[in-house]
Amino acid sequence: MKAAVWVAVEKIKLVERDIPTLRNYEVLVKSRAVGVCGTDIHIFTGQYPGLNPPRVLGHEACGEIAKIGSDVTNVDIGDRVVVDPILWCGTCSFCKKGQYNLCTLNGGKRLIGYSQDGAYAEFFASPATNLHRITGNISFEEAALVDTLACPINAISKIKFNLNETVIVIGAGSAGLLFIQLAKLKGAQTIVVVEPNEFRRNTSTKMGADHVFDPSRSDFIETIKHVLPEDEIIVIEAAGTSESARLSLELASKQSTVVQYGYVSDSFVDGFDLGKVVLQELRVVGSVGYTAWNYKEALSLIESNRINVKPLITHTFNLEQIHEAFQLVHMQHDNVIKAVISQ
Repeated sequence: MKAAVWVAVEKIKLVERDIPTLRNYEVLVKSRAVGVCGTDIHIFTGQYPGLNPPRVLGHEACGEIAKIGSDVTNVDIGDRVVVDPILWCGTCSFCKKGQYNLCTLNGGKRLIGYSQDGAYAEFFASPATNLHRITGNISFEEAALVDTLACPINAISKIKFNLNETVIVIGAGSAGLLFIQLAKLKGAQTIVVVEPNEFRRNTSTKMGADHVFDPSRSDFIETIKHVLPEDEIIVIEAAGTSESARLSLELASKQSTVVQYGYVSDSFVDGFDLGKVVLQELRVVGSVGYTAWNYKEALSLIESNRINVKPLITHTFNLEQIHEAFQLVHMQHDNVIKAVISQ
């Protein structure tokens, strides 16, 4: 089979490999669509700790079951499935509570496309317990965004929403655009988006944002304050930069909730105002990954068309074009929001 192997920093090579041999509890999935995730880019550029080449990346995966292990009973050959990539132990205190995104085994960094070869290949192996059948009339490309949606669902589940809530979303990439739609479903009255890219600002409006602002404008802070209430708001940081992390606190009013969703590679952010957290009684919430319940909800929301992921898919590539896809996403060229490798 063909497989795209990450062989060195910023280098992926298409090679011929043997089809994976299955354990009795695993299935062989014919890869049909895989989302290019920001984590893939961090690994590709050597910015993600704990992983060394060679490795077949790709964890936002879906496809068709081609073969099943001897002990598998929950799925059949030919089923269309999305694959939850997180590999959990099932025995630690977090797994027992259903919070396998915080599994302590091997530092919690076990997932398909990271600790074992992933879906940027014609076939890949997965535990049968990690599969969810696609029952709705959605494309594989749409199904590849279930993982992308499950993470914001987990983040937004950690906070309370009032029907008259004002929500600020900083960053209108794929996650930010999904936060807009989720906030609408939760009953938010006003959604404010902060995004420097004009194409993404326009897409934010189409997704339901009430106000959009360009943070690069000199009058940005002055103008955004006009649409914000004095009392508590929800600020969702979805850009993953040190600047956006600082901005999330700057925009928060007294007793606001700040959701730190974006992963800042430089985790120690200078100027992160802890004094304001104390004096204005801010609630700062972190979120990583998702649970099985979040994953099932994400699939259901897409299948029922309550969340529209189609506008997020701006680019599709085949497996032979994966290096081009990675470079596009890494450099943020051509108004890319979400790229998908489709087979």
